[in-house]
Amino acid sequence: MWLISKCVKLLRLKQHKDVCPELEVISYLRSWNSKLTMDDYWNLYLINPGTPLICAHMDTVQREDDVKLTHTIKNRHWIISGSNIIIGWDDKCGIAIAMQVYEQMWDKVSLLFTRQEETGMNWARDFCTKHSDLIKQCRYCLVLDRKEKG
Repeated sequence: MWLISKCVKLLRLKQHKDVCPELEVISYLRSWNSKLTMDDYWNLYLINPGTPLICAHMDTVQREDDVKLTHTIKNRHWIISGSNIIIGWDDKCGIAIAMQVYEQMWDKVSLLFTRQEETGMNWARDFCTKHSDLIKQCRYCLVLDRKEKG
C-alpha cells in the first residue's frame, strides 16, 4: 500500500472520547502487523535489537467530524481540511511513514507507537522508564512528529 493510502486510511480512523481515544488506531496497527506487542498502557512496540527505533504517537487533537479527505484540483489529489478544522496529521502521517519504512526494511528497524503525546507525553515517558531494557537494545531513536509553528 502506498504511503498516501496509509495516511488516508489512518485519517479516516476516529479518535473517540472514552477510556482509550486511540483504540481504532491500535486495532488498525495490530491488524497490520501481528508482531506488535502491546504494553499495560496500550503502547505498541516491535524491537529488533541493534536497529534504529522509529517512534510516532497515536493520538491527535482531531475531532471526530474534522476531516474532508480528498479533493481533486487540476488532476492532482489533495488531502485538505477547512480553514478552522484540524486534519489530524499529527501524528498519523508519522505512523504511516513508520509503517512504510518497516515494510521496506522490516528486519532493520524497530517500532514504537505511543499514546497520549498531545497531553504531555505521559505514556511515552512511562514506556521509556518501564522498558528501558528494550530502548537500550536500539541503536538510536527517530521520533516522527510534525514541526511546531514558526
